[in-house]
Amino acid sequence: MRKPFEAQMTIEDHEFLEMGSFFPKDEQLEKMSVVLDENPQILEEVAGDLCAGLQQTGKHGMSVEQVLRSAIIYQIKAYSFRELEARLGDSFNFRKFTSFYARKIPHYTDFEKAFKKIRPETFEIINDLLVAHAIKKKLEDGKKLRGDTAVVESNIHHPTDSTLLWDGVRVLDRLMAGAVKNCPSAIFEYHKRTKVSKKLCYKITMAKGKKAEKTRAKCYRELLRYSREVLAMAKACRAALSGVCDFHEKDAAVFLGGEMDNYIPLMEKSIAQCERRVLQGEKVPASEKIVSIFEPHTDVICRGKTMSPAEFGHKVLITSGASCLITQYKVCEGNPGDNELFQNLLEKHVEQFGKCTEAFAGDRRFYSSENERLAADDPFNVELVSIPKPGYRSSKRRAFEDKAWFKKLQRFRAGIEGGLSTLIRCFGLDRCLWRGFASFKSWVGLSVFAYNLRKIAVLG
Repeated sequence: MRKPFEAQMTIEDHEFLEMGSFFPKDEQLEKMSVVLDENPQILEEVAGDLCAGLQQTGKHGMSVEQVLRSAIIYQIKAYSFRELEARLGDSFNFRKFTSFYARKIPHYTDFEKAFKKIRPETFEIINDLLVAHAIKKKLEDGKKLRGDTAVVESNIHHPTDSTLLWDGVRVLDRLMAGAVKNCPSAIFEYHKRTKVSKKLCYKITMAKGKKAEKTRAKCYRELLRYSREVLAMAKACRAALSGVCDFHEKDAAVFLGGEMDNYIPLMEKSIAQCERRVLQGEKVPASEKIVSIFEPHTDVICRGKTMSPAEFGHKVLITSGASCLITQYKVCEGNPGDNELFQNLLEKHVEQFGKCTEAFAGDRRFYSSENERLAADDPFNVELVSIPKPGYRSSKRRAFEDKAWFKKLQRFRAGIEGGLSTLIRCFGLDRCLWRGFASFKSWVGLSVFAYNLRKIAVLG
């Protein structure tokens, strides 16, 4: 079972707190703790995820409060799970903030399992609760709104067709080797092809000179041949694992079979994609591409930036008000235009503040004539909309964008870049280190939650 919080302190806990005079106070953590204490609904929402399916008897484990506060430290300090365990153990302020006090710090794997249980929908709810708290405290009035998007990268290497095939070969080979070792009753043909596949991948990468294209094409044909051979062996292995009846081998067979069910379709897709792109010279649309067999949800985002023509992850919409508090965020699937997100952005703002904003500022990616009309008409009635028009501008449009209020709102819009920079540099929004799309959204939600909590502590 898991308690919402530790209701009773031990004698050792009291003795621990008495040592506080020997350590400098972390005023920021103290203020953040006060904000969390003033919003018990946050704990209730997180408890719904962490306590789901748990029995009411047995060892208590970490409380919901300890899990949430440890997750905040994890994200703010950019620790790994191993570092989190160590730093919580040797810091008086961290122990006090997370309510561990004099108690033993759990193993780092316990933190990982607990953090992953908090659903992305829950992070959206608790972020809304923080925004509602800021509104109540009059830290944010919502009269001015600015929006921007950023790309959060998945935790993958730069994708190429050769490395994608090599990843598939080595993973399927590892699973088949595990089947040979742990399920001897599963009979299938198995030949190791990792060494030759790795050499071919290296040759493709290092090919140079006038004959580089011919060399690559030849190596790709060989690599595809070995990849198909490994795929065929993996399918035979999967069929053999389905027939395992031995009691001592059953668990291993179920696990290995489940892993193969995940990777075999991805390997098939990688082979088909390589044949289309390399051998047939076809341009595969970004929506049909796979860039990683480990993070297949990853999107290819092209935003026309010179230094990063293609980014691999997911586009995230961020909005903030005059306080620099992140009022809303959204993790997008695919590569929707910023202008396609505009209506939902205004609707969410009305839901949060009870009325629409008086002024909105965005960059040129938010522009469309429909969006300007949408903002000005019912039910939004936004008085001032400052979105520069890309491309050709008529003299009338240039005169409109030269107005003082338009330029002032554009200067206001530039302030969100600082907030995004802080999220990226200090709160882990540059790259998601958790696996899977649901965990990706949870990572973004935790980053925004930690940022907002610290911002409210500073403003309050």
